[in-house]
Amino acid sequence: MNLSVSLTENLCFVASLLKRLISDIESRPMLADPMSKKVLIYEHFDLFSLTNREKEIGFGWLQNQSTLQISLALGISEATVRHTLKKVYSKTKCHDRGGFIKKFMV
Repeated sequence: MNLSVSLTENLCFVASLLKRLISDIESRPMLADPMSKKVLIYEHFDLFSLTNREKEIGFGWLQNQSTLQISLALGISEATVRHTLKKVYSKTKCHDRGGFIKKFMV
């Protein structure tokens, strides 16, 4: 990457760009850890006042699990998972799985 600038230009822009790049690079290893990723997503869920059960189901949904997989993992019916997902979508103002994933995985 070439960050050459003339001496007459304002270096504040370059400094803030470098600071952002360093911050992004430093945070990558943390996001690679599944537990850290889960904690960050749960914190994001907190902004929407999701219950613990809604968080569990929403997290499974983000992990590309089916309603059957989520229901078996949590010991609840598929109907309960689908009903809870509707509540999660309503609270998070999402209309489909794609929008939900975009909102929480970015």
